[in-house]
Amino acid sequence: AAMEKVLAGGMSIMNAKGAAGILMEADTGEIVAIASLPDFDPNNRPAPPVQGNPDDSPLFNRAVQGVYELGSTFKTFTIAQALERGQVKPDTMINTQSPMTWGKYRIRDFHNYGRELSVEKVLVKSSNVGTARIAVEIGAERQQAFLRTLGLLDPVPLEITEA
Repeated sequence: AAMEKVLAGGMSIMNAKGAAGILMEADTGEIVAIASLPDFDPNNRPAPPVQGNPDDSPLFNRAVQGVYELGSTFKTFTIAQALERGQVKPDTMINTQSPMTWGKYRIRDFHNYGRELSVEKVLVKSSNVGTARIAVEIGAERQQAFLRTLGLLDPVPLEITEA
């Protein structure tokens, strides 16, 4: 009930159509709480939608059925790997000049952070350019191996029928 209240408050503030939350025990991976809004009364289950976006239905469990872009949360993995490999230190200065071109993509920061930031500030300010430059130095194959080691490339085994 507490998680649903927090999610409902966030939905109201952001005028969102839905929200989801999962609370895990960090040491064991055990799911302590899970919620998806909007929800429904199981005694008065709504019919599945016959038209429109099925993701808008209260039957859609956003917590386990939704596919989401990791966005800035993924920056922590990139920086953690670079620190672990000894490629950078928290005070290593990273070029954050924007835009950065990588293949056909132009990577920019929301704010102009100037010519460079320390690795610590790259994370604190969530610099897309700084993180991308660190990722290029790590290399795609090493990143993939690191993420595999963390179990991030494998489906999460959940005992939830719709997962």
